[in-house]
Amino acid sequence: MAVVIKIVDGKPVFNGLSISDDAKKKALKLNEELKELGPLIEKIWREKGYKKGRGNSKVIDVEIAYGIGKKLSGVVNNEQLVLPKERYWVWKALREMYLTPNLFKYRGRKRDDLEYFYKASSLPLQFIKSISWDGWERILDYPSIRQDERFENWLRKKAKRTTKTTRGFVRKLMKTLYASLDQKDTSVFSDKELFSIYDFAWKSASSD
Repeated sequence: MAVVIKIVDGKPVFNGLSISDDAKKKALKLNEELKELGPLIEKIWREKGYKKGRGNSKVIDVEIAYGIGKKLSGVVNNEQLVLPKERYWVWKALREMYLTPNLFKYRGRKRDDLEYFYKASSLPLQFIKSISWDGWERILDYPSIRQDERFENWLRKKAKRTTKTTRGFVRKLMKTLYASLDQKDTSVFSDKELFSIYDFAWKSASSD
């Protein structure tokens, strides 16, 4: 697979050197989809991305961020065009070719608003709304979580069975995870070991 990351003198530049003709053809098809998607999500974001918070503050509208995530997933979940490991290149192409610079926050390869929107859209909307967008960012900002996709798989199952959470829930959850993981490399844990840590944190956060 490949992704067009820039156009130079009318010619596409891909995210690699040895790319087959078939991969180039698919990358050009993907590029056409991104060319339409970029202006669409920018328009939505500029018109509705923020809502009034406390006082004079503005906060991200969860439903809008979630909706943008669904639109992004509609493109990058097509594994005929994009492999999971190529999402970074898709976000890079969108930001650098089809979105106004700095429209969305980018603080590193995996700390990217587009990635956060995309990941949120795989969870129930009500769950994301109940923890607030700040809560969602707080979860994904933690390296031991962000760098191990098993957390997201575990969270999807938990979130589907959860009717209500609060911002306080996220604070308690993360406090326990910080204490348990403490910047550890979670790849050394088996699924059973890691999920037991997550389950303990969830149970602790759910208790009064």
